[in-house]
Amino acid sequence: MSITISFEIDETLASEAEQIYNALGMNTQMALSLFIRRTVMDGKLPLSAVTPPPANHASTDRPAPTPESDPRFESKPTGKRITEEMVEAVWQAFLKMRQFGYSANSLASEVSNSTGMNPGSAFIYLTILDNLVKGKPNTRNMKMADLETYMSKIQNEFNASDYQNALLSLERSVPYWSKSQFGNFGKHVLLYLSQHK
Repeated sequence: MSITISFEIDETLASEAEQIYNALGMNTQMALSLFIRRTVMDGKLPLSAVTPPPANHASTDRPAPTPESDPRFESKPTGKRITEEMVEAVWQAFLKMRQFGYSANSLASEVSNSTGMNPGSAFIYLTILDNLVKGKPNTRNMKMADLETYMSKIQNEFNASDYQNALLSLERSVPYWSKSQFGNFGKHVLLYLSQHK
């Protein structure tokens, strides 16, 4: 069951936020859903509600807060590895998404409830799969072994144009995945492309 939430927000602010979300491979609805999920998971706002003092603010004797000293920086990673069972559950959820038009959010929750996979990770995997078959670039990544599994499934279970779109999506994603925060992921994808094109 889901509900629709509506609220008023400044048009300029909404437009700027949408640009940021688009650069991250999501839309405002996805971002707000992730924000709400994170709030529930953490039991608090996933960001500091305290406005930082201006740069010229007079210093005090107290040191600036750091992630180690300030509970506002606390995060609760699940620490769970993504298993083959989770990868398969995401694939089955993606088939439902594709066939029946179910939302990635509700399916991510379903995958999380059935396998213990982090719902945010399930959502990211579903979004990547959706972008693959549509030929769209991705700005999030997954384990290379999982990507190879999904590419094989797309090749074997979908039509040839979906697989060609997936290859195109990988090609379009390489420039982003070549950034330092992704390590060698971009290189691994290039190697995969050289072996499968």
